[in-house]
Amino acid sequence: MIDWKAKKNKGEWSESLALLKLLYSSNWHINLGNKEGKITEEYAEVVEIKASEKDKTIYRNIDDEAFYVNDKRFNKKDAEEVFHDFYSLVRDGSSAFLIEDDKIIEFCDSIDLPSKAPAGVKADLLFKFKDEDLFEGVSLKSSVGGKPTLVNASAQTLISYKITTTRDFNILKANPKKLRRTQSGLKESSDVEGSVRYVEENSTSWECCIEGENFKKTLTKINKDLPNLIGQLTYYSYLSNSRKSSFLFANNGFIDDEKEMFKDFLMIYHSGVTPSIEWDGTLPCKCILDFRDDKIALYRSSEISSAYEDYLFEVTAFDTPSSKTSTIIDHVVEKEIINDKGEKDTQVILYLSLNIRMN
Repeated sequence: MIDWKAKKNKGEWSESLALLKLLYSSNWHINLGNKEGKITEEYAEVVEIKASEKDKTIYRNIDDEAFYVNDKRFNKKDAEEVFHDFYSLVRDGSSAFLIEDDKIIEFCDSIDLPSKAPAGVKADLLFKFKDEDLFEGVSLKSSVGGKPTLVNASAQTLISYKITTTRDFNILKANPKKLRRTQSGLKESSDVEGSVRYVEENSTSWECCIEGENFKKTLTKINKDLPNLIGQLTYYSYLSNSRKSSFLFANNGFIDDEKEMFKDFLMIYHSGVTPSIEWDGTLPCKCILDFRDDKIALYRSSEISSAYEDYLFEVTAFDTPSSKTSTIIDHVVEKEIINDKGEKDTQVILYLSLNIRMN
């Protein structure tokens, strides 16, 4: 159930909203989305829903007018009214906030509406589709509170680039700063794009390495060439007019095999896998429930359609980690090393952190 005393942001509240939206929908038909992210006339029919494998609460559809929560019947019109009131409060909210409307709280508690899935639980919801016996994991992505993130920047997603510099290379110029506006006034922060542009103009080559051991193992398990591809895409994204995945592949000489490799990466990480844990080879989620505005669309992995992976490829983009969360002060550093001759030398290293979001 929802902890109403805990403040949540729009994205966290919207995970409960998405299920509420489905509960009052006609026959629990969810329209399928196409690769452009548009809702089509095709649909999948859901017959049962659970919040998790261990959850004893099961939602079952009855007809156009009602649904069951375990053995208790609820009217869909009541759920629809509560949804619209709830959605309005979330849409108009800012930062982290409470929902304090008694009507919303009473109804949501009466149907055991779940909150955001806890950390470590990879599927946000479990759906049983018509004519199928098993529940299927569903990943919920909401744009109600902004663009959802697929891979969050962290110590695990840090990428290092060993730079071969030109004679004119200057470490101070390689770390330009910019001013950003905060609530307490202007504050100096790293200009990541400026650092990458300077490195590009004042180097002859570079080699990249994924610093996070578990993330590197997962990428290598997907494809041995994937760590290098991720490094290349992250680097080029800072030099590009557009940081969308599709644009980067179309304008940087990547081949079709690399594009398919990257799609595999997106599918696996969209299924609930995280960079901090080595992938075990399974896909916890084979569906996306995409909640935009007050509408939902379903994307489902299928052997006969590539709409799911094509959609992910079209809507994902590389992003710069927030200056509030980034721990990198200088993105270009000089490190003392022992070279091949056994002598002390200096190695210039560029550090970038992978951050991928959905548009």
